[in-house]
Amino acid sequence: MLKLTRVVDMHDRLVAGIMHNLTLEIDDAGNKKIYQAKVWVKPWMDFKELREFTLVEKRVIDTSGYQSVPVHDPVVQDAANYVLKEVHPVYPYESQEVVHAKAEMNL
Repeated sequence: MLKLTRVVDMHDRLVAGIMHNLTLEIDDAGNKKIYQAKVWVKPWMDFKELREFTLVEKRVIDTSGYQSVPVHDPVVQDAANYVLKEVHPVYPYESQEVVHAKAEMNL
């Protein structure tokens, strides 16, 4: 049973839509682990897709070149909750707290 402990980092990249890149701390049966997740969103099409969800072996987060964004931003909250829903669609998980978020815009 996976439980989102916190969003460690988040940044966005403009593609054909927005690619949300999240670093998540997940409680996996009492063991905290760090995962990377990528969520592709096309808001004009009501489209969301979990593109990647992988365990990170080392807790290394490169945030160079990113700007902090408000953790209470609905886009940040929505992306974190979407990852939980896609990883465990059977259980109605919601994030408890986003502690840090950053964004990068590549035009």
